[in-house]
Amino acid sequence: MKARAWWIGFPDGSRRRLSSGGVLIGRDPDSDVVLTSPHASRKHAMLYVSGEGPQIAALGRSPTEVGGQALASVANVDDGDVIEVPGLRLTVHAEELPRDDGAAPVWVVELLGGNLFGVGSQGVSLGSGPNDDVRIEGCPPGAIHLRLAQERLVLEANADVTLRGCPLAAGSVESLRSGDVVALGDVRLRVVAGGQAGLATTVGASAGDESSFPSRARLDFLPRGGRLTLDVDGKEYSTYLADRRCDLVACLLQPPSPFQPGEAIPDDVVIGRVWPRRDVGASALTVLLYRLRRDLVNAGVDGGGLVARAPGGGAVRFSLRRGAIVEVA
Repeated sequence: MKARAWWIGFPDGSRRRLSSGGVLIGRDPDSDVVLTSPHASRKHAMLYVSGEGPQIAALGRSPTEVGGQALASVANVDDGDVIEVPGLRLTVHAEELPRDDGAAPVWVVELLGGNLFGVGSQGVSLGSGPNDDVRIEGCPPGAIHLRLAQERLVLEANADVTLRGCPLAAGSVESLRSGDVVALGDVRLRVVAGGQAGLATTVGASAGDESSFPSRARLDFLPRGGRLTLDVDGKEYSTYLADRRCDLVACLLQPPSPFQPGEAIPDDVVIGRVWPRRDVGASALTVLLYRLRRDLVNAGVDGGGLVARAPGGGAVRFSLRRGAIVEVA
């Protein structure tokens, strides 16, 4: 499946690239795209790229239209869609990116039976769908997606699988290491890394290595959701987090006393902060963790290693380097 770069086009022909960090549109001078119309909200809308593709979130009370239809909350957008906000008309553009077939893979996986596949910067999807990179009859379309984040290999399971002999529900996002076996029905997939078969060239540090954790984390609240910015080894990553995913990160980065940022926060404490007026169970938190991890992976961060469950469950932590700077605004 070909990778795409996404852009928003302005009436004068110029373009601005979209990313997981999003493009904030509004009358506020700190916006990425500043609106001059007095009818625009200070924080009017956010355009961003999620794991499902580009999306737009309406943030203000003034109207935002997609294809002539008023937007109530969040909607997917596609190539050619026209977005109208007070005083400005934008067009969504997609640009297909060629595969870099000459680059050596960073990780190699083996379908048990002998076939080897490299996982490069654009990732690999496995399943029976017409857009899957590796076709496996009998598997659901898009059953497994392998992606790179901080040079680590990350599994996005879109069907029920087992990893290291333990079941994972559809929607799970987990970091992989050399020798791991992922099973989907009768299909077995083993991770090969570190030069076996003379194919892999480099291997990232193991998941959980503190060098991969942020030295700075900043969460800026928006009317709906917020923007999370992480500094890892001098490189900045950012992603837009919708609604409760933002509330979850806020709880983990700014937990109630006596807990500290980076510590494992008990599930009941997290649930009480994220769903203060609802009676929900651990399953709702698990689904929210999966979605947050996907957002982080889409931003290029190892979400599976960064948002970690305590051994045996019952608590969750947002992994930070010792002495990390945390800002929630």
